[in-house]
Amino acid sequence: MGVVSSLGINSASELVVGQTVIVEAVHGDGSWHAGNIGLYTPIVGPVSVVGANGVSVLGSQVLVGPDTVFADGADALAGEDWIAVYGLWRGSDVVASRIVKIEPRNEAIVVGTFRIDDADGSILVGGTRVSVITPSHAKPDDVLTVRGTPGNGDIAAQSIAIGLFSGPVGDILMEGYLSQPGPQGLYTIFGSGVIAWAGDQPMDVFSGRGLYCAQSNEREPIVSLAELPEDETIRKQLLDDLGREAARKCGG
Repeated sequence: MGVVSSLGINSASELVVGQTVIVEAVHGDGSWHAGNIGLYTPIVGPVSVVGANGVSVLGSQVLVGPDTVFADGADALAGEDWIAVYGLWRGSDVVASRIVKIEPRNEAIVVGTFRIDDADGSILVGGTRVSVITPSHAKPDDVLTVRGTPGNGDIAAQSIAIGLFSGPVGDILMEGYLSQPGPQGLYTIFGSGVIAWAGDQPMDVFSGRGLYCAQSNEREPIVSLAELPEDETIRKQLLDDLGREAARKCGG
């Protein structure tokens, strides 16, 4: 099966540990059948700062841990090195599962949750400031894919697209981190574009990594299926144990 990617991976057989993927599937004959697979790379761009706990790329912080996989020299990065980052957004940071050093490109990419900075009104996608193009049809918590020229902690957009999926979807089974509800009671799984309404009563949501079931209708709440540890070995075992049961609870 082919894989949709801007990084040269064309087949599912080429996928490796640490890459994050978006799988669109249909349910039939008692099981799920993948119809489309895409690589999810929250950040592709040049490193501006190398720190003890990670790096800064396009103004977004990329956090590394003991389970982060480094490939093609990414374990010894310097400023201006270009990398592709796989992982999940947690607020304005990416919790990296795999970092790959790549050749410099003409185009940087950021895929993340759209919001407007309360302090100065600037446009943010993930933790990256976006200039030149304004996403006039997007609403806060939509997921945007921005392609453009990297700057000093920002990106000069050449194109902006809304959404992660190739078309309308129903049930969404997703690993990630929840935002706290905003003034209108809306919240999201960071980097997903899934928007839900918390209701009229104040609500505190779990801030750690979790496995969630969501709907494309923002009036439906996001359902927590499991709280997940950051330790990759323990998390993998837990997800393996959940397996079909999680899929059954989320539309299957």
